[in-house]
Amino acid sequence: LTAAVVDMPLHKAKILEDHLEVLEELQFEVEPYGGGAFAVRAVPPLLAKVEIEKLLHDVADSLAQGQRGTAGRDIQEHVMATMACHNSVRAHQRLNDFEMRKLLEALDEVDFGVCAHGRPVAIRVTESELERRFHRA
Repeated sequence: LTAAVVDMPLHKAKILEDHLEVLEELQFEVEPYGGGAFAVRAVPPLLAKVEIEKLLHDVADSLAQGQRGTAGRDIQEHVMATMACHNSVRAHQRLNDFEMRKLLEALDEVDFGVCAHGRPVAIRVTESELERRFHRA
């Protein structure tokens, strides 16, 4: 396989270079390619279909935020949250019936109310609210 070459601004390149071991622990194969560029040889399997350039820029941003007073393990968790976001279902993305069912089943197992960015994962709607919205009340 050939590597994807991703150009980064120098400040982001420095951040990635300083955290190559974190990326390796997260199953990235990334190496400096010169002049702020990086050769990306592998990404975590669940992220195989995401846009590598955007993902790497967002990971660098997450690492930069983590540098501002966050412990090493917290940095890794923050990067993992960013990676998860890239693999999530987006607004207006079409899903087939099977994908929708699997998503709802997985949601039943979630033990948190907001995503990594603080947005709600689900909202509670009362029966009376549903009836009102469908003009049944």
